[in-house]
Amino acid sequence: MSAVEEARQRGAKVGHLRLVVAWPFPAKRIRELAKTVKTSSSRIEHGQMVLEIERAVAGAARVVSLPHAGGSVHEPETILAAILEAGR
Repeated sequence: MSAVEEARQRGAKVGHLRLVVAWPFPAKRIRELAKTVKTSSSRIEHGQMVLEIERAVAGAARVVSLPHAGGSVHEPETILAAILEAGR
């Protein structure tokens, strides 16, 4: 969330959708949201879900994946850089 808040402070229009469960996958909700955004980013800890997000978005928005190996999460600076790059 700190990356989202920082991006907002820099003037980026950024939203955040937190999936609490992976199944059933909220494809309908993601499809609805995709119609209102330019770029969708597969949530960091769930980078493996990018294919499901691409399927749900169905071309309505660009999908950016932030793959990450290992058992840790991305640093906020990495997420912020991806948010700002996607918004260009």
